[in-house]
Amino acid sequence: MSHRVVIIGAGFLGLLVTRRLRKLIGKEIELTIIDPKDYFLFTPRLIDALAGSHARGLKRELAPLLKKFGAHLIQSKVTAIDRNRQSISYTAVDDSSAKTIEYDQAVLAIGAETSDYQIPGVKEHTFHLKSFQDVARIQERIRQRMAEHSSPACVIVGAGATGVEALGALSRFAPQCSLSFIQGAPQILPGFPLSLVRRVEKILRASGAQLFIGESVQRVSATGIQTSKTSHISADLVVWCAGLQAPTINLAPSVERDPSGFFVVDAYLKLDNHLFAGGDIVSYREDNLTIPKNAQTSFLMAETIAKNILHRVRGEPLEPFRYSSKGNILWLGKTGILDFKFFCIQTRWTGFVRDLFYHFRSWQILG
Repeated sequence: MSHRVVIIGAGFLGLLVTRRLRKLIGKEIELTIIDPKDYFLFTPRLIDALAGSHARGLKRELAPLLKKFGAHLIQSKVTAIDRNRQSISYTAVDDSSAKTIEYDQAVLAIGAETSDYQIPGVKEHTFHLKSFQDVARIQERIRQRMAEHSSPACVIVGAGATGVEALGALSRFAPQCSLSFIQGAPQILPGFPLSLVRRVEKILRASGAQLFIGESVQRVSATGIQTSKTSHISADLVVWCAGLQAPTINLAPSVERDPSGFFVVDAYLKLDNHLFAGGDIVSYREDNLTIPKNAQTSFLMAETIAKNILHRVRGEPLEPFRYSSKGNILWLGKTGILDFKFFCIQTRWTGFVRDLFYHFRSWQILG
């Protein structure tokens, strides 16, 4: 009988584990993927779309892709995992019926959701950057405001990598916009090397962008934002790139979570002997440092999870996960930063390098 492997989530981690498992194990396993969507979205390419560029490889249909990998797609939303019975409960998208599927090994890879921190006005007056529809709404809002006055004020809340690149993309799409950052943390790009942070901050200030660093958002209205230090920052558009929260999913028996609700995995990326987890849904610390939630981490975790499922199937010892940053690429519109871990350079060729790199990453996931 084939080993039943169920992967919950068809994002970066889920598809990478699927493709790697099929290559490593072949017909020894029966692969099932559960995801409410019928498509895969290469989310880093949303920045290209926001800038007004054609985003190659942005979206792919899941069913034919998974068929190529020898996996079956269940288009449903997972509601609960019974760890004792090794079963997963899910609700079908098409008929809302409740069903279950059993597993020998499962992978929890459902990612994370954007958090509004229950701040008044965030849901009503901000735009997210999670889908192509979000990009279209942001661009349409800018066009509307530009028709009313020549220099609309665009504010990005959250100066992580997505927020920083979103500002660069908006500077390309609508150079006449007045751009600002609001960052609750004491620096932009938390978790990045300090030399890179200082370089990027210098570029942003030179571009004319206003930086409100160390200011938490208190309230968002139709006309702007109130922060912990500034009474009112005018805004025609607010793009919310701040914070992540764990999606709602019931695990019984319960497992350890961090204060933000993310699942705490062990050194082998396990929640128990039959359930692995990785990507943005987990909290993982190594050498007293919290590992960043980004695509690079998902690629590394996928390799470890796939190998450890192989070891489970064959009754072999598991391999611990080891995190190692291989550098960063930050595109800032007209220029950008190539971080080679031990040094970084600023160059207008960043966009070109980034395009080649993402084309390679897309191939790694989709084939």
